[in-house]
Amino acid sequence: MTSLFGSMSVFMNAQGTMRVDGPLARIVCTNAPSVVLSDMDFQNNAGNGMLTAGNSEFRFVGNVTTEITSSGPFNTTFYNVEFNKPAGEIDIMTNNMTITTSNILEMVSGNVDMNNLLGSTWELGTSVANLGTLTRTPSLTGNLFYNGYFRRWYPAGPGTNTAPWDVPVGMSGVSYNYCRVYYVNALAGGSLRTRFVPVNPFYTGMPMVDATDMVSCPGAVNINNCANEGYWDIIAGGGIDVATAYTIKLNYNNFGAPTAEQCLRIIKSENNTSWMQEGTHGTFDGVLDWVTRDGQDGFPSAANSSFFTIAGDNIVNPLPVQLASFNANCGTNSIMVSWTTASENGNDYFVLERTKDMVTWDIVATIPSQNNYSNVPLTYHFEDHVYDGTFYYRLNQVDLNGTPVIYPPITLTCNGTESQAELVNTYQNGNGEITVVFYAPSDMDYVLSLYDIHGQKISATTGMAAGGNNTIILNTESLRDAYYLVHLQIGDKNLSRKILVK
Repeated sequence: MTSLFGSMSVFMNAQGTMRVDGPLARIVCTNAPSVVLSDMDFQNNAGNGMLTAGNSEFRFVGNVTTEITSSGPFNTTFYNVEFNKPAGEIDIMTNNMTITTSNILEMVSGNVDMNNLLGSTWELGTSVANLGTLTRTPSLTGNLFYNGYFRRWYPAGPGTNTAPWDVPVGMSGVSYNYCRVYYVNALAGGSLRTRFVPVNPFYTGMPMVDATDMVSCPGAVNINNCANEGYWDIIAGGGIDVATAYTIKLNYNNFGAPTAEQCLRIIKSENNTSWMQEGTHGTFDGVLDWVTRDGQDGFPSAANSSFFTIAGDNIVNPLPVQLASFNANCGTNSIMVSWTTASENGNDYFVLERTKDMVTWDIVATIPSQNNYSNVPLTYHFEDHVYDGTFYYRLNQVDLNGTPVIYPPITLTCNGTESQAELVNTYQNGNGEITVVFYAPSDMDYVLSLYDIHGQKISATTGMAAGGNNTIILNTESLRDAYYLVHLQIGDKNLSRKILVK
């Protein structure tokens, strides 16, 4: 089946789906029709050649979320596209497809969510001979791409430091955190595929010192922290060859407010595991919230990413916890893990995690903060009853509003003797429940009982413990504020610990 759109406007407002089915089905647009999809979904079930766009314009308008899908990894190429959705958004729901705007992409209002489908891309332009044009309503909120990749084509020769060359990405529906790359000269044009990753960056490679600008920020900048909102991921493609160093410009709108924006710096990772400095600090704008860095030396390869983020001293989006040390030491039949915080700002608790393969992380213990707000050093200890092998530990710190921050892991190798069952920790967690952590040297039966202060049994839980640390949660809804006794019977051991419930 073939549908023809000629020199006319086609308005569809059925709150349904514009769907093209079958491998031979086609939409052919001749001349310059305008196809308006008002609160309608768009589905390509035909293939890569489903749409012959001509000089048409597809307008996605309305106040209800529009879903773009396909029954396979099909590519769809529009000519002109307009997004104008004051409410709702454009949702990409199929992985491994490319949606291209070959001429003009007009962003009036509304967001585009790629839903973490990392194989899918929205593309502007089709080649170095057809770069496409971005127009965008000048606003810092409400018009962006987030949670997905956006590809732009760049010409040979000089690049341009102007808004139409933005890569319109962001960390959420209210933050437009564009990235802009421009250069003095490129031997060959090509494409850059970019997304903003709203995940707290890693910290390997820090601390660093940047002394390339001693005027705007007096003294060298000690780079020991980076913005925990996330980082920009850029993949080169299409044969781009930046012959001379390029400048990158990053916008940090709606990041946690730094106290000295003139001291912000851009750092880069080419191996995706360690940060480095490249080039020199450029300029910043504390009103429009952007910072630049000059002298960037190409991209690793078309197959690899370059990561970029904004960093600086602890003035950059200070983390809820400033970690001073994190150590682990071998004991006779256990490992002693300890860490010290230099300060805590809204800290709720730590989750200590362990792995042997750096893939699957097991929760060892949850340790509440000693003081949610502190400007003096606080030290934490935990005895982990493992004794033989190579282990990796990391801290997952959670602040009072639930935001987690994962710190880099440490490792050690221990040789020890067989350990014994032990009641490791009891505490009241954030939901008011009693959390019991106990260690079993092997799989064995256990009975976990709760007694009141008069020795009356309130509850008993039985089960099979797995070798290693085990965590049991006891409900406290029927308990009054008082001291209670947690009793664990496991193997030939009878272990008890008192806890205050309030």
